[in-house]
Amino acid sequence: LKNIGHKVHIKIKTTNFEVYSRTKTLDKFTDDTQTIYEGAKNLLVKEWNNSQGKLRLRLIGVRVSDLK
Repeated sequence: LKNIGHKVHIKIKTTNFEVYSRTKTLDKFTDDTQTIYEGAKNLLVKEWNNSQGKLRLRLIGVRVSDLK
């Protein structure tokens, strides 16, 4: 049985131990690692740009949800 997901989530913990979670709904259900990677990367880049390059990371987690 193969699970495929529709949402990619990242959880970011900063060096100050602040925690942020962000979610992106993908265009279609997928189990493709490259698609999941790109979704997570886009979320992280958006956070990086919003921080004007001052985001100091301690931990990054990635997960997929809305499984089918």
